[in-house]
Amino acid sequence: MGGGGSQETAHIYTHVNEYKRPVLTRVSSFLFGDTLPDFVEPVTEDMIRKAPDGPVLPFPTGKIGIQLEKASQTICEFKLLFEGQGYATQFDTAIGDELKRTFGEPPHTEWHGYTVSLPPPTDRFTMAALMRIDIKFHQHGNPKVDGGIYAVPMIFGFYNVLFSRHYALGLTTLQPHATTKVDTSVRLRP
Repeated sequence: MGGGGSQETAHIYTHVNEYKRPVLTRVSSFLFGDTLPDFVEPVTEDMIRKAPDGPVLPFPTGKIGIQLEKASQTICEFKLLFEGQGYATQFDTAIGDELKRTFGEPPHTEWHGYTVSLPPPTDRFTMAALMRIDIKFHQHGNPKVDGGIYAVPMIFGFYNVLFSRHYALGLTTLQPHATTKVDTSVRLRP
């Protein structure tokens, strides 16, 4: 009873990477719920691009923060798929500023803030993201081969609730390799 701590919601997370120097196309999908199937088919870039548009809401409902390296990573495109419908994200400097105030910002990284207008989630839902990122990986060997992995924090929150009061934290990896599937969990700050 009482007490702090984190609430855990199980999820399955998949991603597909395609790297054509200098742009990494990454499709991530999430299935949230208290029970999970044994297998989830990864979402593809075409599935997101060809999805029907979701309803247009008159106000933002969510916010997303992504922390990237200043000198070597830039987001070129960021779209969402929520329950089979497509939604645009909007770059928002005020969200970036809130992220910096709440979580800090090392000198070599920068927070990128976005708003999104999604319908309210249920106890179980699916969501996917298409990101195209201009990124420079280290090259090794002869012939040169791209290598390395960047760990990238992502923060998710409700638009009208400060990150200092509530957020979901995810850690994703950027790498120039083929499809990867990861099973994990998300901890929600109470």
